[in-house]
Amino acid sequence: MRTQKPRIFSADFETTVYSGQTHTEVWAAACVKLYTEDVKIYHSIGDIFDAWFKSGNNRLIYFHNLKFDGSFWLSYLLTDLEYKQASEEWTDEKGGYHVKWLKEERMTSKTFQYSISQMGQWYQIKIKEGRNFIELRDSLKLLP
Repeated sequence: MRTQKPRIFSADFETTVYSGQTHTEVWAAACVKLYTEDVKIYHSIGDIFDAWFKSGNNRLIYFHNLKFDGSFWLSYLLTDLEYKQASEEWTDEKGGYHVKWLKEERMTSKTFQYSISQMGQWYQIKIKEGRNFIELRDSLKLLP
């Protein structure tokens, strides 16, 4: 269970775009605490991730169009950090496969979960590292 209210931020990525491009990567990220002008600039997705968790605070971070930025987060969590999905999986007696997200208090460190609709709408990604949580939400749902 959370012991503190999250600090609220807004963030955005800048990604590579060039002729003949075969893959895209985050080359810059910016983050600002709401109602301040204290913008922090980072040079990679890893830099911003490390800074967030080194702060020792829970954070709620809004990305405008999480569908785009969130795809980089899921790739980073799964591929680079090798985090696991915070879920239970089982097969029923008829052979049906089921997956259920764990409740926040049952999530272990280095796990994450996400909410993406069947229509491809991205809502949130929740990451746990140590005792802290970072929740990424889509501000596009608030301000289309």
